Amino acid sequence: MNKSLITLTTGVFLLLVPNTSEAQYGSYGEVFFGSAKQVDTGVNYGSDTSFGFWGGIPISDMVAAEIGYANYGGPTFSDGFDVLSIKTTALNFGARFQLPIDDTLGAHARIGIALWELEFGGDFFGSYDDSNIYYGFGGDIKLTESASILLDYHSLSCEVAGVSGSLDITNLSVGIGFEF
Repeated sequence: MNKSLITLTTGVFLLLVPNTSEAQYGSYGEVFFGSAKQVDTGVNYGSDTSFGFWGGIPISDMVAAEIGYANYGGPTFSDGFDVLSIKTTALNFGARFQLPIDDTLGAHARIGIALWELEFGGDFFGSYDDSNIYYGFGGDIKLTESASILLDYHSLSCEVAGVSGSLDITNLSVGIGFEF
């Protein structure tokens, strides 16, 4: 991915999205760790450790514009003859919808565009990048007024132009979030 474009897009995002002080939820940052499963058409690469972050600025009472980064790890697949490893990362731009259940529990859903990159290693080399829609959902438990524990699931399908099939990624993670 073009790093200048990513930096410019991130800067514009942070400057143009309004921060409404009357929103129920404030600006937030989240760090997550989990397990990502990567399945290509006919090939299950397996699971690997994932990590990343989300950050958001409220637009309304229960909607926030957010940006995130995810590293889905680099599982390796071997069929007895060939060895193939794959490393997948994504920069995400989207929206998070927050629904309070009570004073300490909440649920959320997220959707947006992921700018992803695949890097192949092993017996085959190459890298691809493109963008696709991601979606997810989860829940949170407030520990204090500004800190929460999170459980999150999100999914992304990476379709490479000119290649049949797609790499489908599912990520289940836990994290900690902070409101500012």
